[in-house]
Amino acid sequence: MIIYSITFAIDDSIEQEWIEWMKTHYIQNIMSIGLFNDYRFSKTHPVAEVDTAYNIQFRCESLTHLELFEKEHANTINEKMIEKYRGKFGTFKMVLEEIK
Repeated sequence: MIIYSITFAIDDSIEQEWIEWMKTHYIQNIMSIGLFNDYRFSKTHPVAEVDTAYNIQFRCESLTHLELFEKEHANTINEKMIEKYRGKFGTFKMVLEEIK
């Protein structure tokens, strides 16, 4: 299983609106594509100088699924978030492979 992990550091002023938008738009748009099996949406505990941060982990069957998402869908979905919250967030992405 491949885990596509995205951590978002967000400005406190948008927190509640951003959470709702992520649930109703960002996550749903990604899941509706059909390449990911499931996801987890979590708030992180404060670390270093970042107080408000969230993490989303999307799980898919293979790197091929993730590469297809990145190639054909990621830019369109991310552009919508950038347009809406420009200057109010930052991201850090990781790709993990689950060990069983």
